[in-house]
Amino acid sequence: MDHGDASLADGVSCLEPESARRGQELRSSMEGGLNCRTGAGLATRTRIGLSYGDASSWAVCCSTFADHPRVVRSLLLTTSPLTRLCLLCPQHLVEWDPDNAESLLQVVKELIQQYHLYQCERLSESSRLLFEYQSLLDDPLYGKSMEVFAGKKNSWTGEFSARFLLKLPVDFSNIPTYLLKDTSVDPGEDVALLSVSFEDAEATQVFPKLYLSPRIENALGGPSALHIPAFPGGGCLIDYVPQVCQLLTNKVQYVIQGYHKRREYIAAFLSHFGMGVVEYDAEGFTKLTLLLVWKDFCFLVHIDLPLYFPRDQPMLTFQSVYHFTNSGQPYSQVQKSYPYSPRWDGNEMAKRAKKVTAISWSPPQSLDGGPAHRMVTTHTSLMSISDDLAVLCGRLGHSDLEFCQMTEWTSGALLADHLGSDPDRHRPP
Repeated sequence: MDHGDASLADGVSCLEPESARRGQELRSSMEGGLNCRTGAGLATRTRIGLSYGDASSWAVCCSTFADHPRVVRSLLLTTSPLTRLCLLCPQHLVEWDPDNAESLLQVVKELIQQYHLYQCERLSESSRLLFEYQSLLDDPLYGKSMEVFAGKKNSWTGEFSARFLLKLPVDFSNIPTYLLKDTSVDPGEDVALLSVSFEDAEATQVFPKLYLSPRIENALGGPSALHIPAFPGGGCLIDYVPQVCQLLTNKVQYVIQGYHKRREYIAAFLSHFGMGVVEYDAEGFTKLTLLLVWKDFCFLVHIDLPLYFPRDQPMLTFQSVYHFTNSGQPYSQVQKSYPYSPRWDGNEMAKRAKKVTAISWSPPQSLDGGPAHRMVTTHTSLMSISDDLAVLCGRLGHSDLEFCQMTEWTSGALLADHLGSDPDRHRPP
């Protein structure tokens, strides 16, 4: 196992919240560098914590010759209180360079490689687990980036659990950079790892779990945005892993496509409503605000574009610039029922938004509950400069709305004229 490109032990570590922020290639905690004299020389103990399938604590004891303290004689690796692996001659131990600060690092990398081979050999005790391993190993997409961990044997049944960890070959390079720019969240590699745990050798209980590096998880919409399917009964890893890989690839493509479609959508609306644009998101293209007029009545239209646009429909919020609710918030209404198809391009969506539709609106004759409401049927456009208060205001009631204090009574007069009432009758105190 080449630790530099395929060590998923590091990959798992980088996904755990505290470990992720350290970004170390091998996160080792040196406990004192304890020296102890032996009959033949000097021994140095270093404790290194590694995430390899499970919590493994290695005590690396390097003993030297008494007459040649710069030459390391042997190394003892303790993987657990019950197991000891004695690795006498790793290649980098034979070629030990006391002047190289990375000598111990190279030895530990080699130990990880040998530990990986040891775990693979343990799978031969189960024909089913060995089949799963061999089938993935023969696949060039997954074999080079796979790690396995065989658990302890059950003293009664003789069975043991096993975990497979694979780095999924998904390309994240085309994800919009604004979604990945926060390096403080995850300074490491953007990676997706699939962990599959076989709780018994016959694969009657199999539990898959997908790990995404924090930036990728955030770019795809958070931890709840992607759910992988359960491992099918009687299924095999060689069939299941490509399904998860394709699911994740499709999700990434939706995000990339959504970014370009949102940009196209915003550009089309800038072309159609250039003079009415108040502001828009020029980085992620997720928001657009228009200032429009209906019969001298000004109002705002907020357009929120979802992450998975155009599959998901944009939300339109119409907001009055004259009215507040009793809680002091600007009066607004959300519009969801309007012509839309994800197959339209941005220009077609803008054109459809301007098409005339018939909407019934019942405004009161006065704000203090005067005569009965009269039905006014008008042709309105969802975002037309000449036609659109119906969707915005709906029914204006005295108990729900109140005039905002206006420095210029002209605006109040225009609104009162629109409502068919005397402006002096509703002058703010």
